Amino acid sequence: MKKIIFFALMIFMSVANAELPWKNPQPEMSKAPPTELEKAIEKLPLAKNEPKKVVKKKVKQKPGVELGMTTHEVYYKTNWGRPQNAKKIINNDGEWIIWSYNNGSSTLTFLDNELYEIEIDESNCQ
Repeated sequence: MKKIIFFALMIFMSVANAELPWKNPQPEMSKAPPTELEKAIEKLPLAKNEPKKVVKKKVKQKPGVELGMTTHEVYYKTNWGRPQNAKKIINNDGEWIIWSYNNGSSTLTFLDNELYEIEIDESNCQ
């Protein structure tokens, strides 16, 4: 029984190492000139695998704040946006609204819904 297995293994090994037609690469044939259809296909944009061009959109930067702006204008139309903290004080002078940014280093003060004062601490700015 061992001899049969040995001979079967030897035959299998010789067949595996033999040059089999499906293991050999196909012989190279001379290439015929392209047909009209192949020329037309090459001209199509999808036939070529070119990378897509990335179009970068220019982002319109919002302007800074100016005295006299309303809270709505500062919030929506400037680069300051939403404050970190807001405080409202009502006294004899009118309604004061204080918005603070950057942990209190910059503040905007509104009097009767108009920007009255801008305080910016330059040492904390980058």
